[in-house]
Amino acid sequence: MTKHDEARTIEEALDRIRRDQPSLKPIADAFQVLLVSRAVLKAGMPDCQGRQLPSPDAKKLSEGVPVLTGDELAGLMDPWGERAASTIAPLARAFPGLEAEIRRLKESLDKGESDLGHCMRALMKDDDAELGPMASRLVVPLPVLRFLLGQILKPFVEKKTQPLHAAVRRLPWHRGYCPVCGAFPEITYLQGEGGQRWLRCSLCGHEWQFNRMLCPRCETQGQKKNLIYVEGRRDEFAELCASCGRYIVGLDLREHIGESITAASAIGLVHLDIMAQERGYSPVASCAWNMVESSHGGPEGKKLERQ
Repeated sequence: MTKHDEARTIEEALDRIRRDQPSLKPIADAFQVLLVSRAVLKAGMPDCQGRQLPSPDAKKLSEGVPVLTGDELAGLMDPWGERAASTIAPLARAFPGLEAEIRRLKESLDKGESDLGHCMRALMKDDDAELGPMASRLVVPLPVLRFLLGQILKPFVEKKTQPLHAAVRRLPWHRGYCPVCGAFPEITYLQGEGGQRWLRCSLCGHEWQFNRMLCPRCETQGQKKNLIYVEGRRDEFAELCASCGRYIVGLDLREHIGESITAASAIGLVHLDIMAQERGYSPVASCAWNMVESSHGGPEGKKLERQ
């Protein structure tokens, strides 16, 4: 998909959200800035050569081991410079409530006081021992710092893991986390004859097929899974798991021929995020949209997990 194709697809998806759900227009407007800028950024990055990535190992995948470990994924990142700096402005525009924190982070990186490569490695390894002192020095709450670093990291991970997606999809995988990078999914959808269930990774964007009866987070099968809908919109749902207290939003595309999941698809399901969280459930994967408060100020004060 070219820069213009991806950007156009995202814009069309957000236009549908604004048309069908006017109450979500402010969120759609903000995320259009962020998601379209990512599409442009990714298209401007050089293609990643296959030799930079480990080959998918069928045996390890069968044992539930993703292709990339945290160290390997972080080792692919060298994101600072003009390209990564271009992710900062859209973040500030999308999350004006975090403008001060974003400014302090950028100043620290520009002055060389913080090393983004080390930050990214710590983020991928869930190493708060390294991120904690940085958060204190910048006077940025740790969940906010993790959130911002994750948003900076995401387009680079998506671009650099693209060569793996097709090869991995040909191999068996039955887990609820991503076979490419190990992150949990941001959205689920039903498609095709019989309603095959698919998951989309919250970090690298890979999509894989998954058992309809299992929770992606705890992989529990049984009667503790519930669906919630909005009247008149039963093709949109949130799947709640009473076993682990997690939920994931989803779309039923079986009657929407030709429609596909995009980076913007979950934006139109924010009302279901709110409904699920009001019931005491937490998202399977913490993403920008499901951590946004009604004031659109960002995730401060909320616990963010690895994206």
